[in-house]
Amino acid sequence: MKVNDMKARLLNLEETFKKHESELTELDRAIGDGDHGVNMVRGFSSLKDKLDDSSMQSLFKSTGMALMSNVGGASGPLYGFSFVKMSAVAKNDMNNQDFITLIQAFAEAVESRGKVTLNEKTMYDVVARAAEKLKMVKL
Repeated sequence: MKVNDMKARLLNLEETFKKHESELTELDRAIGDGDHGVNMVRGFSSLKDKLDDSSMQSLFKSTGMALMSNVGGASGPLYGFSFVKMSAVAKNDMNNQDFITLIQAFAEAVESRGKVTLNEKTMYDVVARAAEKLKMVKL
């Protein structure tokens, strides 16, 4: 995948989060303060003016910085830090194996920043298991 393709996918997340905003908010209301949907829409809506697509590394780093600045609550720093960490392993022309490496970096960043382990019912449970499953599948 090339930088422009990844940029398009990141920008498309705004619509995905808008579509599921109320569902995310409702789920967050059960265990949190009910602002996750709103915050994710705000964060991903901010990307269109802030992305640096000069390289895949710059794209992920600028995504992370935008999310840290625009997503409220604990999610902003968590998602932002994760994207910045992904920038360290990103390649300009990514293949399936490189994508798995990105997801693993995301999982490690969530674990580190969130100070969590498996089975604590956090986002890390999902991301870490997804990374493990991807490693087991031939893409």
